[in-house]
Amino acid sequence: MTSHHPPHDQLFRQLLDHFFSDFMYAFFPDIEADIDLDSSEPVSTDAWFSGEQKSPLRPDFVVKTRLKSVDVVILIHVEAQSSYDPHFHRRMSGYYARLVDRYQCPILPIAIFSYRTPEKEPATEVIHTINGRTYFYFAYENLFLKKLSWRAFMEMENPAAAALMSLMGYTEEEKVACKKAFLRLMLKMELKAQHRHFVMQFFDSYLILNDKEEMKLREEVKQLEPAESIAIKDFMTSYERRGWKKGKEEGRTAERTTTAKRMLAKGMDIAFIAEMTGMSEQKVRTLQSEQEEQAD
Repeated sequence: MTSHHPPHDQLFRQLLDHFFSDFMYAFFPDIEADIDLDSSEPVSTDAWFSGEQKSPLRPDFVVKTRLKSVDVVILIHVEAQSSYDPHFHRRMSGYYARLVDRYQCPILPIAIFSYRTPEKEPATEVIHTINGRTYFYFAYENLFLKKLSWRAFMEMENPAAAALMSLMGYTEEEKVACKKAFLRLMLKMELKAQHRHFVMQFFDSYLILNDKEEMKLREEVKQLEPAESIAIKDFMTSYERRGWKKGKEEGRTAERTTTAKRMLAKGMDIAFIAEMTGMSEQKVRTLQSEQEEQAD
C-alpha cells in the first residue's frame, strides 16, 4: 500500500468534510435525528489566530446547520485529538467561547479521541464557581474510538464508520481480520472513486500491516467466494496503483521545484526556468519571492 499519509488533522478534516452526515448518523444518532443535516454549511476557521501565539490554534471542523424541532441555527464543532492532553477540556471551552462570541448562536461541541490509552481521558466539563455558586458551565460530547469494538461496525455500510474502524479497539492479532472486514465493507458501499480512495487512505494511515500480515490478508481474501475475492483483489490493486502514481507525481513535482530553486539561485531568467522545468512563470515567481524572504 502507499506510504504517503497526510497529517492527522488534515485527514480528519477531510473525513468530516466528505462524510459529516454519515459520521453523525453512526456515532451520535440521537443528536443526528434532530439536526437538519441537509442544510449544513462548512464554516472556515483558517483565519483564527492570535498574533501572540507561536502556533495558531483554531477549531478543527465547524459546520452551520439547523434544528428540526425548533427553527434555530446552530454550529457543530468537532475536534480530533490524537494525544492525551489533561487540559483539553479548557481548550474546548475556549473554542466554545470564541464561537459564541463570533456567531451568537448555540454550539454543539464534540471531541474525537483517537490515541491508544483509553484509561487517560480528560475532563469533559469546565465549571467555575465562587462561594458555592456556579457562574460558568461548559460540557462537550466525546467519542473515544479505542473504547469501541470494530466488530460492531463491520456490517454498517457507512464510510465514516468504515474509515474510523482503523482507530477502534482491536488487538494485534485482530488487525488482519479488521482489514479484511473493512475491504469487504468497502466493496458493498457505492462511493465515488475519489471518496473510496480517501477512505482507503484514511484506514491505511492508522491500521498498518507488516509484510507477514499483508501476505496473510491476501491469503484470506483468496479463501472468499470467487466473485468477492476477485473484486477485492482488483479493488486493492487499483488503490495501490493509484497511490504509486500519486507518489511518483509528487516526486516529480518536488524534483522540478528543487531544480527551479537552484536555477533561481544562479540568477537565471524566470521565463527560461519555466520553460526548462515545465512550471508556470507565476509558480517560479512565487518560489523567487519565498527565496528572497528567507534571505532577508
